[in-house]
Amino acid sequence: MNTFLTLASAGLLAGAPLVVAAQDAQTGTLTTTGMAQVEAPADMATVTLGVEAQGETSGEVLDSTSEAAEAILAALKENGIATEDIRTGSVSLIPRYGNRDDGSMDFGEIRGYSASNTVTFDVHDLTTLGDLISEVVGSGANTLQGVSFGLDDDQDLRDQARTEAVQDAMRRAQVLAEAASISLGGIQSIVDGDAGYNGGPSPMYRMSAADAPERSVPLEPGNITVTQSVTMSWTIGE
Repeated sequence: MNTFLTLASAGLLAGAPLVVAAQDAQTGTLTTTGMAQVEAPADMATVTLGVEAQGETSGEVLDSTSEAAEAILAALKENGIATEDIRTGSVSLIPRYGNRDDGSMDFGEIRGYSASNTVTFDVHDLTTLGDLISEVVGSGANTLQGVSFGLDDDQDLRDQARTEAVQDAMRRAQVLAEAASISLGGIQSIVDGDAGYNGGPSPMYRMSAADAPERSVPLEPGNITVTQSVTMSWTIGE
């Protein structure tokens, strides 16, 4: 009898942790993802433009684009664009090959060269943007690769989006909990998602050096939209 009781007691003791483990495994979680979008008027722009040239020799076309790039930089600085807001986008020099009788490219025959030089700059006074682009094009630029609008400081906008995304995640969790007749326990995790940011560039334009515009370029900055997601998890209460 003592042996039986000892074995039974040992079995109960051995089984106790298994019961607790099963109960822990049944403790579930509820996870939701909240989304939010907030907007603010654009207050700055980034412009990329430059010059392209073709000629018979590499030195000829590189000198041509370098001279035009210098004129572009001078025009920007004369119009109040700070040095720290100007940067070289790209510089390229490539050969132009001839064609064989069958139409394929003949890499053994160089018929000339193409060169390009692009400049990217930031404009913080949007009231001057249209006139500035026209003037810089008149100084020698013959490519306009894009104008994108943004915000000088978007931290407050991003924080507002995060706050609203958390509120949306909590609202979704409450709706699901009520629908499933469960209660929410404590928050287990909050994961901050990447913010989306709108404001794409405009199409690329090419012009001849003689096509200096006579009018200001019409532009509408519009609003900048920040999209934020936040994923939250709760334990499911009793």
